[in-house]
Amino acid sequence: VKVMGSDIEGKRGTGISLRGLSRGEIEGSKIEGFRLGIEAIEGSGAVLKKVEMRSERGIKAGGSSQVKVEASRVWSERGEGIVIEELSRGELVGNEITGRRGIVINSESEVIIMGDKIKTAETGIRCSEGAKVKVMGSEIEGKKGSGITLSSLSQGEIERSKVGGYKLGIEIEEGSEVELKGVEINSECGIKVGGGGQVKVEGSEINSERGEGVILEELSHGELEKNQIRGKRGIVVNSESEVKLRGNIIRTKESGISCSEGGKIEIKNNEIEGRRGSGIRLSNISEGEIEESSINCLLYTSPSPRDLSTSRMPSSA
Repeated sequence: VKVMGSDIEGKRGTGISLRGLSRGEIEGSKIEGFRLGIEAIEGSGAVLKKVEMRSERGIKAGGSSQVKVEASRVWSERGEGIVIEELSRGELVGNEITGRRGIVINSESEVIIMGDKIKTAETGIRCSEGAKVKVMGSEIEGKKGSGITLSSLSQGEIERSKVGGYKLGIEIEEGSEVELKGVEINSECGIKVGGGGQVKVEGSEINSERGEGVILEELSHGELEKNQIRGKRGIVVNSESEVKLRGNIIRTKESGISCSEGGKIEIKNNEIEGRRGSGIRLSNISEGEIEESSINCLLYTSPSPRDLSTSRMPSSA
């Protein structure tokens, strides 16, 4: 089927449904009012260009189907903007996706997201069950939940993108792996890695307003190189997790780096600056190697008999 310049409106069911190896091209059209805007299942394929869609849920691809969405607008009032599942493939280029939740990818499906703007009330992108996602040149903005979540052995690559407004910028758990390059994160807490997950962050900016820039816990691994990390607290490593830090600039209100519960850190050529707490703190049988780095903080000393005012002394190491 080929649909051009058409208006499709309803109250229930699906606006366009493709099943059983069907093919569809939808261009310059509007779909609104349905519970589900477009469905492609059972090996079907759909290509959407300059489509406007307003429904409870936007697009669903399943059963080894393929969908390409370009220069379109998807509003999902109650659910997800786009769902890709069951070994399906998706390519999303230059779209605006707005609603409760953005994009959900699972069941070993694969999706490429390029130049999209995603604005959600809850999670922006969720990837699980061995799925793969590649995000390039996109903006992901929301209010609560996480900007990007990867779980259950999923894999992700995020480049030249912005994630902002969420309680947690990026969450990696349950053995998932993610690489970030040239990413800007502005959220209450920046990146959290747990459950044996792995993260590599390079050339990125992480701004955490109320919490930690990066957290690694539960036997997780991380490599951070040439990043700028700013916020309340910098990097927290615990529960036998390991992290390598090279060439980062860490500026915090409180502690710069904290390592506990058998965690391990390697620090080389980093700058760590703060106002309170510790520049680097290791506790509970943790291990650390620190080389060619600078630590700048404020030391508070009690008044001497000769000087009743509290003194503050900058210190570097």
